[in-house]
Amino acid sequence: IASLIVLLTTSCNGDKSTFHYKEYGLNCSVKSVKVTTYKAESKFGEIVNGYLEENGNYLAVFNDVGNLKSITYYDEDGDLSGMEKYKYNEENKVIEFSSYKKDGTLNINITYTYNNNQIESFICKGYWNNEEEIDEYKHKRDGERLVEVTITTNGELSSVTKYNNY
Repeated sequence: IASLIVLLTTSCNGDKSTFHYKEYGLNCSVKSVKVTTYKAESKFGEIVNGYLEENGNYLAVFNDVGNLKSITYYDEDGDLSGMEKYKYNEENKVIEFSSYKKDGTLNINITYTYNNNQIESFICKGYWNNEEEIDEYKHKRDGERLVEVTITTNGELSSVTKYNNY
């Protein structure tokens, strides 16, 4: 979850809106992109498809302005293996991210609140071993320092982190 949170925090933090189609090497907005990525192997002096890379078979669907609406992942047999969904506000900032398992059950849900175009807080709900875990991250600018407060499911303070030069 940590790398996912960093990715989403980085991609939606700042003054400019993120248009995800550019991350796929596209120069204009499209409705969807189907991607299948294999590990290249050399056989008899030729490069051929090897095994399907993890999360290497997916369909990315974009909204009208070019932001990701959903990503549907497929296994090597073409069967559904998971899905991600994104929701945005009027400024094209991510306000909700949800990740689902192949059976359709919710795996992770992250909701964001903004203040002056900056992420103010986000709540991450994760489900592991059929148990819900909720972490709330509150960001507060303290001059040039960013303060992150993490609160756990039962409301206890988990950590306080201060960042310089954010």
